[in-house]
Amino acid sequence: MMGVRTSKNIALGMVVAIASPAVAGAQCTDAESLWTASAPGVGMVEMLSHDGSYNPNGIATVYVSQGGDLFALDTANRGQLLWHRRFAGGSIAFIGPVIGSRWRASGGAWGEALDLYVTGTDGYIGMFDGYSGEAVYDFGFVGVDTRRAACRGDGLGGPTVQVHQWSNADFQSAQSRDLTMAPTRFQCGTESANQVVAMSGGQVAWRFNHDEFDTMDYGVAGCNLDYDNNALYCGTNEDDPNLRKQTLWAISTLDGTLLWSAAAGAVLHTPNLTPDGLHTASVDGVLRQFDAATGDQKWSYDVGEELLPMLWTEFRGAYAGSLFVATLAGELKRIDASSGVPVEAWSAPYQTRSFGVSPSAEKIYVGADDGRIYQLDLGTGAEEASANAGSDPTALGFDLTPGAQDIDRLTVGTVDEVKQYCLPWQQGWQGNE
Repeated sequence: MMGVRTSKNIALGMVVAIASPAVAGAQCTDAESLWTASAPGVGMVEMLSHDGSYNPNGIATVYVSQGGDLFALDTANRGQLLWHRRFAGGSIAFIGPVIGSRWRASGGAWGEALDLYVTGTDGYIGMFDGYSGEAVYDFGFVGVDTRRAACRGDGLGGPTVQVHQWSNADFQSAQSRDLTMAPTRFQCGTESANQVVAMSGGQVAWRFNHDEFDTMDYGVAGCNLDYDNNALYCGTNEDDPNLRKQTLWAISTLDGTLLWSAAAGAVLHTPNLTPDGLHTASVDGVLRQFDAATGDQKWSYDVGEELLPMLWTEFRGAYAGSLFVATLAGELKRIDASSGVPVEAWSAPYQTRSFGVSPSAEKIYVGADDGRIYQLDLGTGAEEASANAGSDPTALGFDLTPGAQDIDRLTVGTVDEVKQYCLPWQQGWQGNE
């Protein structure tokens, strides 16, 4: 969504808002861009992710992927490049930082570490030190190849990590180390017999769907993880809607056995786990809520249009218990998460590429196909301000400064630039830098 210590039921491969360490000279006090940096690689900035507040050097970092290149930019120094690594696994599918514990050879002891787990479009899983960018060799966890011998085009979706030291006694008894799990995206042969692969210390710990269910299609996004129940929730594609295949899977992280499965349409985002249940948004426009323990469907709501493969579940402030979705045509909707009843809908004269919600400021930020970022009133959907991102803003990242109660920084990735802004913007502001 991206490890955050304050919320353990999370998934990697998503942009997350997490507390950053103090950065000198970077107070968010106006609407102007804090900095604009030329994207260091070639091609579209495909994703952004921020580190947590545990960097011992006091550097707030934004991680950027372009194709198979992974970059770390220093947000305190106007996006200055900290390090760059070329990932062996082709184009990067997903990245996400996780605070965990790792054996450090130099100190001869276990210590807290910030690790980047990276999956590639051609089936590799890699692990990098978030501070230095160096590959992590302690567990032999460098470029682990999950592809089948006869299908070298196999890929992976987003990684999800269950950290051993945060887990309960059942998990610690079943697994001796952190567990990194990712859905496959098979490209040849029996393409419907996909799997979820779990790696521990560079070795396969278990494979879900291995020679058992031949109807599981590929996964794109990371899965969601429930530490308390050692349950992994994964969404997969549906190549033929008429078959109503199972596309939502609950898997035990202890041994990879199936807990339950359900037909939910093509689920190409990370399923959202909330106190109300498990929420999905299928590509064909249907929202659903399931009982996380049993898989029973509680409600469904047909939006009537194709949706972006993302679902924002809000749990803070006056908008707690709301789901936010966007259609490909540019309409934003707010749904009551407990009942599936639509509350509000707003239309826009542009197509939505990405969005994020700031509940305490009562704002929603939309990346549009006209190259701008729009700030809308969360209650009415009225446009209040906007900024020129320069080109199609498909990657948005939200971050907080110390003491902030809500997101107050926005990082935007485009074809050739990375920009960071202060939030919220003043009414009527039109940033054209």
